[in-house]
Amino acid sequence: MRYRFLKFLMIICLTSVFAFSAKSQFYLDIFANGVSTDSVHLCYGDILDLKSTGSATFLMNNSFNNQQLGVGWSSTAANPVFNNPCQCVPLSSCTSQNNGCPGAAGPNGAFAWVGTTASNTRTLETNPYQLLQFTMGGCNVEWWMMYGSCHDNDACEDPDAADEGVHLQYSVNNGATWTDFPGPNVNPIGNTSATGPFTTITPGSGGYWPPLSSNSQQIVSTVYNWNKYKSPVPAQAYSNNTKFRFAQLATSSTGFDAWGIDEVQISCPTQPFVEWHHLFNGNDTTFWGGMDTTAFNPPPIYNLPTGYHLFIVTLVDLNTGNSKSDTLKVTVHDPQAIVINGGISPEVCIGVPASLTAVGVNVSSYLWSNNATTQTTSVSPIVTTPYSVLGTDIYGCKLYDTLNVFVNPLPVIQTTPDEICIGDTAHLSASGGATYAWSNGGTTATVGVTPSVTTTYQVIVKTDKNCADSAQVIATVNPLPTLTLTPNSTICNGESITITAGGGTQYLWSTTDNTPSITVSPAALTTYSVHVTDDEGCENDASMDVDVIPNPVATITVDMDTICKGEQAILTAQGGTSYSWSDGSTSSVLKAYPVSSTTYSVLVMNTLNGVTCSDTISATQFVKICNMIYFPTAIVPTGYNREFKPMGEFSKTSSYYWAIYNRWGEKLFETTDTDAYWDGMYKGELVPTGVYVFYFKMVNSINEIYEKTGTVTVVN
Repeated sequence: MRYRFLKFLMIICLTSVFAFSAKSQFYLDIFANGVSTDSVHLCYGDILDLKSTGSATFLMNNSFNNQQLGVGWSSTAANPVFNNPCQCVPLSSCTSQNNGCPGAAGPNGAFAWVGTTASNTRTLETNPYQLLQFTMGGCNVEWWMMYGSCHDNDACEDPDAADEGVHLQYSVNNGATWTDFPGPNVNPIGNTSATGPFTTITPGSGGYWPPLSSNSQQIVSTVYNWNKYKSPVPAQAYSNNTKFRFAQLATSSTGFDAWGIDEVQISCPTQPFVEWHHLFNGNDTTFWGGMDTTAFNPPPIYNLPTGYHLFIVTLVDLNTGNSKSDTLKVTVHDPQAIVINGGISPEVCIGVPASLTAVGVNVSSYLWSNNATTQTTSVSPIVTTPYSVLGTDIYGCKLYDTLNVFVNPLPVIQTTPDEICIGDTAHLSASGGATYAWSNGGTTATVGVTPSVTTTYQVIVKTDKNCADSAQVIATVNPLPTLTLTPNSTICNGESITITAGGGTQYLWSTTDNTPSITVSPAALTTYSVHVTDDEGCENDASMDVDVIPNPVATITVDMDTICKGEQAILTAQGGTSYSWSDGSTSSVLKAYPVSSTTYSVLVMNTLNGVTCSDTISATQFVKICNMIYFPTAIVPTGYNREFKPMGEFSKTSSYYWAIYNRWGEKLFETTDTDAYWDGMYKGELVPTGVYVFYFKMVNSINEIYEKTGTVTVVN
């Protein structure tokens, strides 16, 4: 009685609202035994499990994922596009690229984008809806929206004037006038990035979202990124002829002030009612229904009689009177038998195929549980498994049989690997079978191998039922320790050196020390060896030489203890193989021209293998001034003092000259020979007794100039 009353109520609602209501976006699907279908064939005795899914919630539900506006829109004057219009190519043309190029991917697939193509008016207008039936209110408009955020003439060029934003409006007079949803206008709280996934903590609401003029404001604004909006339908919008629209009332021109929307939903509270009918042999039976979710799923039906059946499910929105039905045709047949392998189960090892053959009366097709569609199929189960076949006879009846394929298990192999050092023998073992065959030719449960590197060996194990399996066993070969050792070294006699070994955990030196480092001070070339053991117990040896250089004993020999200023000093060093004097010279013999007494030092060195041992010694070369020159005041050419020349001590000269002149300036004598003298002769004759003038100039070896003039008296 309850169902008939609701059915009557449904008819009343349909009658009262038919002239004004726009249909809700229903969907309804019927399933038979888990499959969505219009018809099904059953054998007698089969269970019919009916299910359905459906909804009548939305007046509009558009995702634009099929690249078009979809149902529910009465005006497309905005001329939207759906193919990722926001490419910002080149990126340098997008002055807001710090915020990316939002819009290239919608919040959920494709979206509607407005502004990139020419349009008469930028509005998206819905069909009219009859909302007076929702006397308690509760209708909502939900959508995702974003403004373009490029400052240039681009598919994403931004709305940046106060009047270039998008309005959410309603009309109760078929679009003659439009009214913004009432405020306050609230921006969403959530995404401020062009990179998905997009989430919104609090949806935006209101009727208008003013644009922002500056790039820096747009970058951090949720209005310029994909965000969700939800606005309740105001009370004054509930009428028998209510339309909604998204409108941009002011723009610069085509290609400017772009915006997009997605996932538009207009929903109102619904009162869904579901009713199921069964028609058979002229009888129409209402067998299930109600207003809750269980009404979609009636209990399973058993033992339908053979023949033709119709099952009809109807979904009604009691608020609008709109309804949708779906029908299932069921044909019940009387099946014959089908048998697999004569009812005898085969027995195989894991991995070995078994052949199954189905035999039945008038069978026209086969469908095995392994999806084979031939009369005979080959199966390879790994455990004992039942296989079934569903045959269809010439009447369309389904014939069914099942048979176990028994599977003998493979041996449960357990292996024991081994770990050795290079050169040792590894012992590998396996268990779990009756016979064994190793890849190295062994036939026992345990084999010995001596690989030079880590090697994997295979063993095939068979059970007493001749079921075989294989396993791999690893002989791990640990290398000898990679020993590091201080390289061969050279030291000076008397010095010490620290030798360090690495690569192990234990050390034993030829000196009996057992630390990684030892300090030694050999007196001659000595070889030191070390034995190293690592964590794996593998051992290695190495050795190194320490060579010893004799220390030099430096000596200096000076040619002359004292020399004249400007003369050459010669000092000779001995005691080594190379020398370095304090003046930078590197010969064993130092030649110098000191101008004063000078101390010279020399570094005497012995060098071997790039190592130098040295000793230092010093010696002083004394220097005196030797230029003490005077001239005689008179000579007696015929008497006891017959020679006139410079007298005294002077050093080596680089220039030497003197001359004699008479009182009239006539040159009587000149010479550059330090041993020459004037004997009072001029042109083969003695000069007259009188006073004569001399001039003298000398430059010594260090370029010091000594110059003198004077007179000498000649007495005959």
